[in-house]
Amino acid sequence: GKADKNVTISVRVKAETEKEFTKFCEKIGLTKSQAINIFIEKTIREQAIPFPVKLEGKDIIEKQAERISKLQTALFTGNEDYIWEEDD
Repeated sequence: GKADKNVTISVRVKAETEKEFTKFCEKIGLTKSQAINIFIEKTIREQAIPFPVKLEGKDIIEKQAERISKLQTALFTGNEDYIWEEDD
């Protein structure tokens, strides 16, 4: 088959972050594109972010489960206050 066509993805990062990432990539002998492509390929292969992702000390999945639970409670009770409760 014919080769896959490449596309460009543009992302915003802080200038200092980009500088540190560039230095890191140079140190390990990769271009920034190669490093990001490794991340993308691993994410696709594993169907998950290839490292733990935390949000305010809680796992994102746990946080989403809490939100879904609040929405279900609000739907079943008709009480919308459950949706707007502050998270711990």
